[in-house]
Amino acid sequence: MKKYLISVILCCAVYAQTGNPRVTVNYDSVKIEIIDMLRNCGALFNMDAQLNDSLFTVAAIDTGQPTLCGDCYFDVSITIGGLEPGTYYANVYSYDIRDWSDTQGTWVRDTIFIGDITFSIIDNSTNNYEILSTNQSECSRYKSL
Repeated sequence: MKKYLISVILCCAVYAQTGNPRVTVNYDSVKIEIIDMLRNCGALFNMDAQLNDSLFTVAAIDTGQPTLCGDCYFDVSITIGGLEPGTYYANVYSYDIRDWSDTQGTWVRDTIFIGDITFSIIDNSTNNYEILSTNQSECSRYKSL
């Protein structure tokens, strides 16, 4: 019984860590993606980014209903423009729904650290920091190539 219980705990820990951060820079904008997040097929993500000095905190916040059977791979992204030239750092997180809290009347979320990335902006044409777009892929049973 102890071996089985330990296996389940390790499996859940590995499952929660899926997803790979990736960055693409284009002049004064950056696209930050999380690729191959394995989550419940009912996941629906809102993307958010906060900038403090040169550190971004990027979050994929699951607002879906974790009641669907099965898991899917999702790719999510956020594009931010108008960045000043310089070196930036990003800590990327996922806030995943874990369980319903009857006492709080809301879904309880787990904070999962996906990874950190560093990128540089060389050119700035607009000089206005803003979120340009967000995206979530369709549910896929297979990882991206």
